[in-house]
This record gives sequence, C-alpha cells and structure tokens, in this order.
Amino acid sequence: MFRIKGPARAGAALIAIACAGALLVIALADLARVEEVVVEGAKHVSRDAARSQSGLDGVPTFLASAAYARVQLRALPAVRDARVEIVLPKAEDSRRRDISIEVK
Repeated sequence: MFRIKGPARAGAALIAIACAGALLVIALADLARVEEVVVEGAKHVSRDAARSQSGLDGVPTFLASAAYARVQLRALPAVRDARVEIVLPKAEDSRRRDISIEVK
C-alpha cells in the first residue's frame, strides 16, 4: 500500500491533486471554447475546408493545439504549408477566443 510520510507531505499531495483536478475542470469546461477560427491566404482550398480540417472550431481553449492543427492542414493535398496562431482573449474582451490560420 502507498503511504505518505508526515502530515506536510500529505497536505502537499492533497493540494497537488486538487490543483490537477481544478485544471482539468477548467480545460474541459464549456465556458472556454474556441469561438472563432479565421482563415487567411487560402487560395487552393476553401476557408470552410481549412477551418473544418484544422479541428479547432468549438474545441476547449486549453486543449486547442496549433501544432496539431498545422499537421491536419498540411494533410490537405492543396496545402503546401500552414501557420496556426492561437490568440487568448484580451482583458477587455475576455469572452472571445480567436484562432488565426494562414494557409499557403
């Protein structure tokens, strides 16, 4: 059986578990989802196709991955390269979560 020695270590372990749980709840909460995906520079693929292929629309903000979206976009035959930028909301507009995609 796993046993933690000392009350200080037990307290620290409980705090760490509580923080990990809180981060998980925040990451998966419906309150923080990507609301806007902006596609720029798409010449050989439609903006809707790029937006859909990126897999970012409606994803929880803290789970959105620019690297994953870039790989997904580069899988399209008409896309040579892509730059994906995730922009967190500014203080005055804390509800917006934008993602910008540039497709070449």
